[in-house]
Amino acid sequence: ELGREQVPLLYKPIYRTVENRNFTRHVDIRPFIGARVVFLEHMELEEVKMGDMYVGPSSTVPIVTYAAGFEWTEDTVMYSEDWSMTELSRAMGEAYNALLNHIHLYPIISYNYPAKNKTAASTEGTTYIEKLRNTIKQGLIDAASDRNTETRMARKPTVLLAHPSRQWDIEEALQRMQIGGTIYNPITQINSLIFYDGYRVQVGEKTYEYPGVDPNKAYLIDPQKYFVELIKHDLIVDAAGADLKRLVEGAIVGRARRGVVAAPENAVQEITLP
Repeated sequence: ELGREQVPLLYKPIYRTVENRNFTRHVDIRPFIGARVVFLEHMELEEVKMGDMYVGPSSTVPIVTYAAGFEWTEDTVMYSEDWSMTELSRAMGEAYNALLNHIHLYPIISYNYPAKNKTAASTEGTTYIEKLRNTIKQGLIDAASDRNTETRMARKPTVLLAHPSRQWDIEEALQRMQIGGTIYNPITQINSLIFYDGYRVQVGEKTYEYPGVDPNKAYLIDPQKYFVELIKHDLIVDAAGADLKRLVEGAIVGRARRGVVAAPENAVQEITLP
């Protein structure tokens, strides 16, 4: 738990969660289902206009098994190296939360967005903060102008995902601002800010890296509807027995089985920062 506190889960405002122990290895989903109906003026003896149910294209999502573990030797026990056991537990908790952030945020930051989902950096304004504010505002306008081809609903982003190096500028750009004697209200549509720079760890001779957000990009996200985390079971950690041939006193193994549903094109506006 100490390790999990060190790497907070960042993706939760974006995703809704579906947990089911009965998930099969490959889950058949029709994720985007909606009832559609309209109220019309009713004329006497006229038949009432009935609504319909739209079912999006089906997909198959794999439930992936993720696992990690540690062994410790007899010497660790014999010499009472309790600090080692604490460090093993911390590292496993940190690695698990880093994995969860990666598998949920990488689909957003790695997607190849079409032109309608992209907003260029604004050149309007004399200061960097003005240009940044205008870029974010234009991204919100572009998202609201794009109609989903299936539902005809516009995107309304409420989450902004960016690199941590841009945190202070973005927070300042969203605040109430006075420019040339004119007062501009804060941009209140964004209610969640997520800053993600990935994760890196060296295990043995190999370095593993989860990419973070490009410092020159940010993502305006309409959350929940098009993002789902599928959980067959969350992290389970068990202890294993000794292996006398190698003087291994014990081991711990953690594993989880999860899947991710993401449709960034329906919910994300990628903006290039000035």
